[in-house]
Amino acid sequence: MRPIRPLPPHPKPNPSPNPTPEQAHDIEWIETSPAVEVTPELKKEKPNFYAEFEGLSKYDGEKGLVVFVYWESDDVSADREDRRKAKKSAKMDEMLKADCLKVMADTFIWVRLNGRELDKELAKRHKIFKVPCVLLVDIRGKKWYVLTRPTKPKRFLKTLKKFEMFNNRLRRILKK
Repeated sequence: MRPIRPLPPHPKPNPSPNPTPEQAHDIEWIETSPAVEVTPELKKEKPNFYAEFEGLSKYDGEKGLVVFVYWESDDVSADREDRRKAKKSAKMDEMLKADCLKVMADTFIWVRLNGRELDKELAKRHKIFKVPCVLLVDIRGKKWYVLTRPTKPKRFLKTLKKFEMFNNRLRRILKK
């Protein structure tokens, strides 16, 4: 019998160089609102986030979107559900302002959308069932991931890195 040799170690993949915290800068948010109303003709077409919200059509196909759908509370008519949504929105907003997410500021287009302005038909069309939430929309304009609860920023950063890898793979496939 021959002696069993140990397997050679697997080569480690070279990680993409992350910018240092000094190179990272604040995230620039684009405030948007719905640009279309859902009509029977629009229902026949596939949903495209870039085309159906104001100011996003110029970014179509360039970068993925990180869409924060928040809930703004009216102090006058703040019922219990309204206050709960506003409190949860504040927690998610705090999570999105974390320093560790600033390294991804240039990788995506960061969009804020007021949940009060979103009509039910358009929300149903884009599968936005809970407000507040964070949507990750790929370069085709399709929803890729939804985060409905506040989580740790480092965990969300891992999700963003997976999303970036997916968009890069999708970009290569679409070029062919």
